[in-house]
Amino acid sequence: MTRPRHKHAAAILPDGRVLITGGSDERDDRGQYRDAEIYDPQSERFSSAGELRRARYKHQGTMTPLVDGRILVAGGAGDPELFDPVTARFTLVSSSNALAANFSTATRLENGHVLIVGGYGNGTAARNAAWLFIP
Repeated sequence: MTRPRHKHAAAILPDGRVLITGGSDERDDRGQYRDAEIYDPQSERFSSAGELRRARYKHQGTMTPLVDGRILVAGGAGDPELFDPVTARFTLVSSSNALAANFSTATRLENGHVLIVGGYGNGTAARNAAWLFIP
């Protein structure tokens, strides 16, 4: 990778490359990353994919490929965002106060919506909340 990272997340892009987002350095919550990178299995190389709108870590299992090819990045921060592989840009998505920052899960449903559940926010207990993202 372009830098050491842990507590990051990854998702496969429509063209077979892999988007890797956020994470942190050895300082854990004090060293959260906003950067992203892409792994290309053809060249076996990593390259920069720009910056997320929010620093994110502890968001494994929340990056969800959408039907249209974009990637929903729903965990690791209170505001989800979308990555568009065509423009290589991240944009924020309006969300719900119920969305927890860390260790939530996201699942794409058969109708293309994404159900985001559980997790906890920094300094708060686990939540029983859910949020439905409708592209």
